[in-house]
Amino acid sequence: MIDVGTLSLFLLAVLALFLSPGPNMAFVLSHGVAHGVRGGFAAAMGISAADLVHTLCAATGVTALVAAWPPSFDVLRYAGALYLLWLAWQAMRPASTRSNAQAQPATLRALCAWRC
Repeated sequence: MIDVGTLSLFLLAVLALFLSPGPNMAFVLSHGVAHGVRGGFAAAMGISAADLVHTLCAATGVTALVAAWPPSFDVLRYAGALYLLWLAWQAMRPASTRSNAQAQPATLRALCAWRC
C-alpha cells in the first residue's frame, strides 16, 4: 500500500503538471487569437479527438502491435517525416491570400475543412 505522504506528494506533482501550460495550450491560444473563439474551440476539439484516438489505440492493443513488429514503427516514423516535409512545403509556398492585414474570425466550417 502506498504511504499517504507519498500519495499526497504524487497528487501534488500531477496537479502541477495539469496546471502548467504546454504545446497544446500554446496551439489553442494561438488559434484563438488568430481566428477568434471558434478557432480556439476547433483547435481544442482537434487535440481532444487526437488524444481520444491515441487512448483507443493504446487500450485496444494497437500500440502493442506496433511495439511487437519493429518495421511498423519505421513506417510510422517515415510517414510522419513526410507529413512534416509536406507541411513545410505548404508553409514556404507563396500564397496569394497572405497579407499583413488583421486576422478575421473564421467560421467553424472553414476552420475544420481539410485542405490539401
